[in-house]
Amino acid sequence: WNLYFLARIIHDVRSMCPWLLSILDSFMARHLDALSRELNCRMHAAWSFALKHMMDTDPFRYAADALDACLQAREFDFRDIDFDLWVLNLYHEGAFRIWQLHADYRDNLEKSIACSMELLEALDGPEWQKLRRAVHNNLGMTYDRRVVGNRADNIEQALQHYRKALEIAREEGVEGRFPSIINNLGYIYRMRIRGDKAENIETAIRYLQRAWELHHAAGNRMHSAQTLTNLGVAYCDRLMGDHRENLYTAIRYYRRALRILDRETYPGFRAWTLHNLGVAWHFLAADTGGNPLERAIACYEEALTIRRPDQMPMDWLLTTRNLSRAYSVRNRGDISANRRKALALLEGTMDVVPPQKHLMEWAQTHVYHGIVHGRQVDGGIRDHLESAAECFRTALT
Repeated sequence: WNLYFLARIIHDVRSMCPWLLSILDSFMARHLDALSRELNCRMHAAWSFALKHMMDTDPFRYAADALDACLQAREFDFRDIDFDLWVLNLYHEGAFRIWQLHADYRDNLEKSIACSMELLEALDGPEWQKLRRAVHNNLGMTYDRRVVGNRADNIEQALQHYRKALEIAREEGVEGRFPSIINNLGYIYRMRIRGDKAENIETAIRYLQRAWELHHAAGNRMHSAQTLTNLGVAYCDRLMGDHRENLYTAIRYYRRALRILDRETYPGFRAWTLHNLGVAWHFLAADTGGNPLERAIACYEEALTIRRPDQMPMDWLLTTRNLSRAYSVRNRGDISANRRKALALLEGTMDVVPPQKHLMEWAQTHVYHGIVHGRQVDGGIRDHLESAAECFRTALT
């Protein structure tokens, strides 16, 4: 516990965390049964705090272990022992549940909302203003990802919580110190369903540009890269201005982000940016054909060296589907071989999207199967068309 606070004092938590986790692991393996209730909860809380800082670089890798540490600490029901620690542990639990991509995502998001609402009820007094801001930011992220309920309503809820988080930061006079909230507002405006779509995207771009300026000025390289990627996505979606120029602007943002997001330090975020860069080249290929499609394929294939079905199933699915579609329209090389590869890439994709958990992705994956079957140019064409029709009928159910 003292080592954790020493790491915070010297502002080098992340580099000390592997060492801290090693010491905690060794100590708990030998002494866990002999610890008091208070020390047990403190040890597990310290474990989750250390993993929280590890998650800053790669949440995809550490989220499950971090949540497990939180839940083990919570078993000791230590609210009456150390209220401050109980609050932080519950806050971390809500945050970690957002990143549980392997478990029941739907259930974890609902539990994350429950954690955050419990906290907002408990945090009474000006001394908790800072944490209330963070909780509203977490609620914004959770509602954005929420599977239950109406999508448009959930986005409006997310927008409301992000606005509240920014309002609190302004009241504290620290708005410029929290560009992540501004980045999240930009992201959610891009996703917004209600209101004028074109104007929502312009608002998103303004927020994202401001967030990038703040991250860059503060030297936050990773967050700068994430915001650059979000700007790229916004320009890909942009309705105002010249479509091709918007795509080239997006590509420039993605490339700047990739110069920061090296594979060793930020593998998950690098794969995310590579996927989106592939999408931008793919859109350009629809206008011009030729080389942009080859660049899209190269981006998707590199992203898939990081996105594995056993580690990032949904991310792997999205990139695999895009790569399949790219090969299904590729005219360079053997066209028949390209179409066959497109179909082969989709083998096994249905295994990661059971309809009871991911209904929309399940339906869309059937649509992708249908499109690729319909583009086959050799073998039993009639059979491929029948298979395509069956895929589309299944998706409509």
